[in-house]
Amino acid sequence: MLRPMPVRVLLSANIGLFAFYHLQAGPSKIRLSKDFTLQPESGPQALLTYHFLHKNIVPLAFNTAVLFTVGSSLCLANGNARFVRLLAMGAATSSLFAAMNIRNDATATQCGGLGLSATMITYSAFACPGRLAALNMAPALWAPLFLSYAFYCNDKSVLGGALAGYTAFLLAL
Repeated sequence: MLRPMPVRVLLSANIGLFAFYHLQAGPSKIRLSKDFTLQPESGPQALLTYHFLHKNIVPLAFNTAVLFTVGSSLCLANGNARFVRLLAMGAATSSLFAAMNIRNDATATQCGGLGLSATMITYSAFACPGRLAALNMAPALWAPLFLSYAFYCNDKSVLGGALAGYTAFLLAL
């Protein structure tokens, strides 16, 4: 099955940046990390780009799997515009939460954030739990899992993403 265009673009961005980052060396890799990682000395562009640069295979695999399954399902059922609106809301909210965390903790950094995945899964768990069940994912389990992970690992991006997903459900986006 051919994936919807927004999903293909995001999958390509995630995998392409991961490969590009790991093929870099020396100053180029440091510069790329500084430009695409949300940290105290990063520029404002990092509020968007940190969602797409994964330095580790585990978050890349998780985000790719969620985008491939849940993202495709949401996009096909709701349309491209509604899906992009949901992701924009998730990116804005998780970026805001991550930026507040970095402002308060000078040692904190964020890259390859799970905020967009938290947005998609939380929204699906409340708005269309049948779709998650069809993907063999227990809908009632995911929101508490994301919240537990966010608090245990101090990942404000996930907290913001879960909040965005629930808010989108309440606003019927």
